[in-house]
Amino acid sequence: MIKLKKLKVIVPILILVLTSVVLLVYLSQKPLTIASKGKSKFTIIHKDTLNDSNYAYLLKSEISKITGANLAIRTEKYANNTNDYEIVLGDVNRDNHIIDVSDLGEFGYIIEVVDKKIYIKGKTDYGTYTGIKTFLEKFTKNDKIVIGKNTYEKGDGLDMIISPIETELKIKGIKNDYTFLHVTDTHLTLFSDSDTKEVKASSYSRSQVFMTSDGIPSGERLPGFFHYAEKINADMIFLTGDIADFPTETNIEVITDNIKKCKIPSLFVLGNHDWSFEWDYHSQNTKDTYIPKYKDLSGGNIDFQVKEFEDLQIIAINNSENQVSQEQYELTKSQLENGLPTILIMHVPIYIESLAVDTISVWGRPILMGPGGVTPSDWTTQFYNLITNEDNNVQAIIAGHLHFDHEDEFLPGRMQIVTQNATEGHCRVIKISGK
Repeated sequence: MIKLKKLKVIVPILILVLTSVVLLVYLSQKPLTIASKGKSKFTIIHKDTLNDSNYAYLLKSEISKITGANLAIRTEKYANNTNDYEIVLGDVNRDNHIIDVSDLGEFGYIIEVVDKKIYIKGKTDYGTYTGIKTFLEKFTKNDKIVIGKNTYEKGDGLDMIISPIETELKIKGIKNDYTFLHVTDTHLTLFSDSDTKEVKASSYSRSQVFMTSDGIPSGERLPGFFHYAEKINADMIFLTGDIADFPTETNIEVITDNIKKCKIPSLFVLGNHDWSFEWDYHSQNTKDTYIPKYKDLSGGNIDFQVKEFEDLQIIAINNSENQVSQEQYELTKSQLENGLPTILIMHVPIYIESLAVDTISVWGRPILMGPGGVTPSDWTTQFYNLITNEDNNVQAIIAGHLHFDHEDEFLPGRMQIVTQNATEGHCRVIKISGK
């Protein structure tokens, strides 16, 4: 009887203890709700710099759009009790918590939850930005922003600053699979202290033309394309012109440095902007002065380059003046005689009726190469007839220049691919395999 009484006392105690343990475990694992239904306990903490302030207000604005909550923002100097719920941005020291970002690339980030704090930090300001974008994308659920208490997220950030689209081509006679990254029309607007006032003024003016929605200038974004090519293990990068908006030494050096540092080889062709300033556009003096500066980038021959793979060849043509020369025509004709399936890359696309309609809609005239486009020279017409002859082995044409995406056949089963300008991060992954 006594034992039964003891058991009646012990069992409720055990149930209470077990319930408490389960509750504690649940509470310790329960995700943190950052914001929901217009409410949030969190404050955004940032360093007192312009970039950090801009990123803090970006985060605040996006959280408000998603949840209706209006988070407070404080610089680290004026932040209150460090035990409060906080989203800590960038290089802010809270509770002496150190986040090691030394092995990150310039766009890489870490998102870490420690107790009531969420840390978002990059190796650079742009890394913090990609961390914020990832945080908002990954942890938004319906109208809430929720994150696990043990979250530790580390990434290269490239998906937040590079926006690739993918095109697949099936080509008869191809045995191997190929992946190419097409980047065109980045329009770098870089200059140095040694440039003239005229160059500096033009650089500023042109940089305003190519302002980006995320605030990352094209010159800062450019390395991301090369990192992305390495990430997808591309066989080659096609750089089809207007990578620079004008031929400052700084623009050319930055392009050269990125190509040299990248593990993936590049093919570079000139665009109409690469070699000309706006006040002396395509003059003979400009042509003689600046085109030669791109000789090394173009493999020693600015007008004609070839890259041969086992079962495929790439021919790169400089048509930055909307024309080709007799020499380019003859070299192309000769190269095509080897019978290899061929991809032609150049800056200005050839005339196709459907492309002309879209081009006129955007640019007011058909700024395309060949009959129907910019009035062609005799050699340009012959070149156009050569590559649009059904008996040739040109299987695809890849170009830029127009600042919008377009795909259409220039011959039955053979595509001309135009890729949008890369200023905002647009590019194209082209995957090629046999039929």
